[in-house]
Amino acid sequence: NTIYGLDLMNGSVLWTDEQERNDGVTAVIDLDMDGKGELIYSDGSLLFVRTARTGEMLWTHDFNGKIMDIRPTDMERDGITDVLIVTNDTLELVNGLAFFVKSTADIPDDSRILSLHTGDDDGDNIEELYLVTEGAVITKNSNLELSERLYVPDTDIVYGQRTDWNTDGYSDMVIMTEDGTFVLNLTSNVTHEVPDRIGDILG
Repeated sequence: NTIYGLDLMNGSVLWTDEQERNDGVTAVIDLDMDGKGELIYSDGSLLFVRTARTGEMLWTHDFNGKIMDIRPTDMERDGITDVLIVTNDTLELVNGLAFFVKSTADIPDDSRILSLHTGDDDGDNIEELYLVTEGAVITKNSNLELSERLYVPDTDIVYGQRTDWNTDGYSDMVIMTEDGTFVLNLTSNVTHEVPDRIGDILG
């Protein structure tokens, strides 16, 4: 498996990188805020950060678990883009400007993360991290410390998506469980069941 850096003007190969696996995740994020994206990609438990144009290696780190997701965020609203790294058993928050691991946390309840979302829903100018696992909807603060279990269903969650369900300007979490579909208002933390319109929810 090979990653190619290409010149889009003429299609020429600028650089290549050989990978041992073919199931990595990739993102292009402007980490140093210079208007040019950096290439972030994984190979098993290894994370690589390169300049997209030249392929210069800026940072690499072994997270000791297969990397499942890479997500840019500014949870502290300090203007610095951080990167959330999800492995098969941990959450990692990486400073995107200086390239160091800021916080590490285990996956809650030894469960599987179905999706993760960020947003400032309480108006404190600090983003909350919402984790949808098989067993609960959970919030964590910018240090990845557990804030609250917002919703714990009677049966396993199979899907969760942050959206404005009622188009009222407030964020909700649409949660599908084995028993039905529920909408959790992320401002009031009130949950109500809705008709199970899976096709409408998934768009």
